[in-house]
This record gives sequence, C-alpha cells and structure tokens, in this order.
Amino acid sequence: MEYQTLLDHIETQINRSAQHLIDKGDKQDSVSYGKLTAYLAIRRALSKEATLEDIGLLDAFNDTLQHLGLIDSNATFLSSK
Repeated sequence: MEYQTLLDHIETQINRSAQHLIDKGDKQDSVSYGKLTAYLAIRRALSKEATLEDIGLLDAFNDTLQHLGLIDSNATFLSSK
C-alpha cells in the first residue's frame, strides 16, 4: 500500500470513528473509542510524533502479529509490505 493511501485510510477511519461517537450512542461508544485510539496512535507513529503510550500499544500489536507468523520477526506491521 502506498504511504499516502495509508494516510488517507487512517484519516477516513479517524473521522468515521469520531462521527460514530457523536451519532451512535452508548452501545457503540466503546468500540468507536477503541478504534479512534488505535488509529490516532498509528497516525502519530507515521508522522513521527508517537507518544510512549502509542509506542507500547503499537508494539503489542506488532508482537502479536509476529507471534502469529503474519509478519517476520524482524519486521514491523507499519513497515512490512
């Protein structure tokens, strides 16, 4: 996936999740908040502005994908193609 295409996707998902927080109500709030948290962390990582919490969250995702064999043990999911 091209870098700009990924950024566009991330922006779309951030906006969609934020709108769901406004529109959907209590039942979907937690789902939308979780997605928003993850997508914001990815966007900050891609723009080299990740917080320590972002790094921990993304590292947990990465470790899980490596454990499942979905990415190489020396790769990260944001850099693998």
